[in-house]
Amino acid sequence: MSELNSSILKLSRNICSGKCGVEKTEAVIKDLEAKFGDWDMPVELPDGSNMTKEQHLKALSDTINSGVFSKDALRTMALLSEEIYSSKSRFSGKKLLVIGGVVGFVIVVGIVIIVTIRGAK
Repeated sequence: MSELNSSILKLSRNICSGKCGVEKTEAVIKDLEAKFGDWDMPVELPDGSNMTKEQHLKALSDTINSGVFSKDALRTMALLSEEIYSSKSRFSGKKLLVIGGVVGFVIVVGIVIIVTIRGAK
């Protein structure tokens, strides 16, 4: 049973840190079901009303950390985590395109300068 506890707590930590999305969470839940049987605890989960996504994720994480192992809580956490971390992505596609264009321009200008200096000698 302690292996089940540590596996679920590890899954919860990975979900909260953005390392584990919905698909991976489902796979881990199925593996744990195969290994330990039915471990789901029916519990009323926080509904997330009047909470930000981060607060809702924290509330669900607190539920798991208190020893109440709910598959629904883990699935909801994974969904919230994906939403949170996808909205916090560092660069959007447009920004990456602009950065790539600037880097390409600098490389071309550098090559032109080097060729011009070598050609003048």
